[in-house]
Amino acid sequence: MWAAIRSVGAVRRSPPVKCDLDPNVLNEHYTCVAKVTYPNEIQEGICRYKNMECENRQDKFYFSYVLPEDVIKSVNSISSKAQGVDGISITMIKQCLVHIIPCLCHIFDHCLQYGVFPSIWKMAQVIPIPKKKEPVDPRDFRPVSLISVLAKICEKIVFSQINKYLSEKNILSSAQSGFRKGHSTTTTLIKTTDEIRAAIDNRELSLMILFDFSKAFEKVHHNLLIVKLKSMGFSRAALSWFEAYLTSRQQRVLVDQNKFSSWTDLDTGIPQGSVMGPLLYSLYVNDLDKIFKHGSVHLYADDLRYTIAFKPGQHEEAIRIAENDIELLKKYAVEHNLDLNIEKTQPMFLGSRKYLNSNNISEATPITVENVQIPYVSHACYLGVEIDQTLCWSFHVDNLCKKILSNLCQLRRKKDSLPSSIRQKIVNSVICPNFDYGAIVMSDMHAENKLKLQRLQNVCVRFILDVRKYDHVTPYYTQLNWFKLDKRRVMSTASLLFNMIKSQTPMYLFNTFKLSSQVNSRKNRLSDRMLIIPVHRTEKYGHSFTIIASKIWNKYKMYDLITLNYHCFKKRMKDMVLREL
Repeated sequence: MWAAIRSVGAVRRSPPVKCDLDPNVLNEHYTCVAKVTYPNEIQEGICRYKNMECENRQDKFYFSYVLPEDVIKSVNSISSKAQGVDGISITMIKQCLVHIIPCLCHIFDHCLQYGVFPSIWKMAQVIPIPKKKEPVDPRDFRPVSLISVLAKICEKIVFSQINKYLSEKNILSSAQSGFRKGHSTTTTLIKTTDEIRAAIDNRELSLMILFDFSKAFEKVHHNLLIVKLKSMGFSRAALSWFEAYLTSRQQRVLVDQNKFSSWTDLDTGIPQGSVMGPLLYSLYVNDLDKIFKHGSVHLYADDLRYTIAFKPGQHEEAIRIAENDIELLKKYAVEHNLDLNIEKTQPMFLGSRKYLNSNNISEATPITVENVQIPYVSHACYLGVEIDQTLCWSFHVDNLCKKILSNLCQLRRKKDSLPSSIRQKIVNSVICPNFDYGAIVMSDMHAENKLKLQRLQNVCVRFILDVRKYDHVTPYYTQLNWFKLDKRRVMSTASLLFNMIKSQTPMYLFNTFKLSSQVNSRKNRLSDRMLIIPVHRTEKYGHSFTIIASKIWNKYKMYDLITLNYHCFKKRMKDMVLREL
């Protein structure tokens, strides 16, 4: 279906960009960062972690035997058809899987039990993807690594076993939300915005600094990572496998399907595009949040957010404290072979408009990072959402409107070629996710911005069903089985709360909810089921996720649905919301 849609030009597709650069030049550019920058400092860090004993030596991680069902689950979870240098495709594996499962189990078991990783699985083929329309420099291309399908299957099995161990022992830091079940960019945004709203409720301002590490995955030091894994309780046999997995890796660049660079050895880094890469990076920086003396810290992969709240008039003191913490961050980065990306460091003051205007924030001393003064910004893009100083979301809505209107203009050109059912599928797939992403954290959006987005959704309805410009559009929402944006937000909030209560993850959100019985000594038949609405002073904090979600829980009696599976819950919840319309 999508091939047919693209063929008529209903969905914009970037034309292929020819790369005229020498593949060896590109390969040298990509591998030059995979070097050890601070050998002495890293060696000191290795010695320090070596002295750390695992808290419970009897609870070491050992690989378990690979079962046929593990292989089947891993194979079925791979959707990409990309092939590694061995030329083996996932399609071929799936077609003959029934016959080769015993062989695959034997190969993977041998790898895990004897600490080996085949050399051909460690060879990556890099495809340069242009970042710009007219790329001319190696920096204008993003590297995408293609690795062996069999390596991916093996990594998925290892990932599953390690993830289970990390969850049971609660090893991963609560400040890391990247690549973890039950965690997402949405939960990270909720934590960030709710902390800012809580500061506003306490008559405080917030200084938020967004950090980014340059080429973080490529800079991971292998020996330091192995020592850190040992301190987390990984057995000698498991460490042997990781050493084989990480070392002696090679890559080459492929340009225009027929031009190859020479093979280059990689001294540091974890493979991009691999299954294990994100988890290993999370373990590598698992203790990063503990180095800070003040403020609140949260990570999503290599994106670091630092926030400190302060009373009005104390912004210079907050800046001094933040710069002291930045010095600790710089020391940690040096010891871990990481580089702070100064260009992407963004400091910003947030709070109520009253306090921002009355405290000479515009004259604050600039933040200094590595002897470079970083100017303050009025808004910053964090995990795909534009956050402004007062959380009014105007910048985000303006960008969102431009993006959606651009998509709709492209679709209108081919409107007559598409039946309404296909139009609806396209809008659901291409446009609706833009409305939904981040909507949970924007419940305090100004009425003007809400109206802008609602009118855009109305335009989508008119496009799908050929509704005339001045016809009333509300009845057509029922025909499409759609909710308007405010009810979509209710459904999204309820769904996230349901999953969070069932799984008790992420803990940093789960712990913000309390039952009536936990607060009030007087009990009744609902005290063990109703959620307490936190006391708040300002309307801004009244739009926090904890308060909004607690109200939805109580209003729709979600405690009666908590025993259902997710599919049944969504159906029941949707019926209740529809009855309100």
